[in-house]
Amino acid sequence: ELKPSFVGDIEIVLPSKDVQQVFKSVAGPLRDKVVQNQSESQTLAELRDTLLPKIMSGKIRVADAKREVEAAV
Repeated sequence: ELKPSFVGDIEIVLPSKDVQQVFKSVAGPLRDKVVQNQSESQTLAELRDTLLPKIMSGKIRVADAKREVEAAV
């Protein structure tokens, strides 16, 4: 918990608009890549959860699973 008197004494330094723009140009693509990787990871986890039990039980063969993955991706 922060006391209002403590928060009022904190100085905040904001970078210039130029520095903010440079940061955005560097950090923006990195953030986009993180979001893309999270989405891909979710897709792969769903494929794993769908295919692994079928492969382990012998309901489908690995070659069949490969075709399913290629169709999904």
